[in-house]
Amino acid sequence: MNNLSLNTMRKLVFTLLMFLTLSLNAQNDIVKFLGIPIDGNKSEMISKLEKKGFVLVNGYDDMLEGSFNGSNVYVSIVTYNNKVYRIFVQDTIGYNEAEIKIRFNNLVYQFQTNNKYWHKPDVNQFLGEDFSISYEMDVLHKQIQAAYIQKTEVKDDEVIRVSNIVWFTIQKNDINNYSIGLYYDNLNNAPNGEDL
Repeated sequence: MNNLSLNTMRKLVFTLLMFLTLSLNAQNDIVKFLGIPIDGNKSEMISKLEKKGFVLVNGYDDMLEGSFNGSNVYVSIVTYNNKVYRIFVQDTIGYNEAEIKIRFNNLVYQFQTNNKYWHKPDVNQFLGEDFSISYEMDVLHKQIQAAYIQKTEVKDDEVIRVSNIVWFTIQKNDINNYSIGLYYDNLNNAPNGEDL
């Protein structure tokens, strides 16, 4: 299985299923970041983020800095055909391996206990005590991530339709220095191979 553990395969299958599910959703089911729909153009998004207290980073026209979920972060706006399809959130500081494992597990807990998000209940996304981030990333070249679907409630028969995906990953900045990157994706605006 090319160095992929059963748990990693489950995560990959789960992520693929979420992407397929999302592609079938209606256009009005749009993922939100801080209550702001991930849609519209870049300048509109910047204006909305500035109203939430974020400030443009000097020298960048699509990166802001501010506070999110108790941490200082950079927020980058990603567009395709002049429409926002992704908000990327990254820690402004780095953490050592023990700290980033705690930060990752805290995020998993926060997402799993937040009723705005859905996750596959039988997939464990927590990192165990004996899980070696450096070994998994440096030796096995694995990406460590967790994924959730932001839900949209529909009144008819209390059906819950899923919106778009929110996922996060551990990023290696340099030796023993890691950060978390969160992705809020509106797949309705994302590239679908039109340019191929």
